[in-house]
Amino acid sequence: MTNTNKAYCSACGYTIESLHPDDYVECQCKTIAVDGGLSMKCYAKDWSKFYRVNDLGERFPVQIQGNVKPLDNMSVKPTRTELMKMLRDMIESYERLPPIALYQPVTNADLYSALLLLEACLSSPIDN
Repeated sequence: MTNTNKAYCSACGYTIESLHPDDYVECQCKTIAVDGGLSMKCYAKDWSKFYRVNDLGERFPVQIQGNVKPLDNMSVKPTRTELMKMLRDMIESYERLPPIALYQPVTNADLYSALLLLEACLSSPIDN
C-alpha cells in the first residue's frame, strides 16, 4: 500500500511525485508522468519504463489491465490559468495547516515542486 503518487522512470533514472490534485509531473526524459496526488493518475509513452514507488522507496513494475493506449500527448502543457490555479491551491493548502505545521522543516521535494510550479507559471504564455 502506498500513500504517495510516486514513480520511477528507468529510461532517465528520475523519481517523480505528484503531491496534490492539480500536480502534473513528468520525468526528465518525458517518458512517464504522474498526476492528481493521491488519485494516483499515471501516464507513460512506454509502460516498461514505469515503476511505481511505495512509501519505503521500493520500486515495482506496473501491471496494465484493460484497454490502455500509450500516452502520445504528454507534451500538452497546462495553460497559465491552470498553472495559477495550481499555485493558488498550493497556497491555500498551506493556509489550512495548523500554525505549528508552518514551522516544520520543508523537504527538498516540497521546495523542488514549488519551484517547478513557479517556473511553469512564469514561463507559460498568457492565456485567458
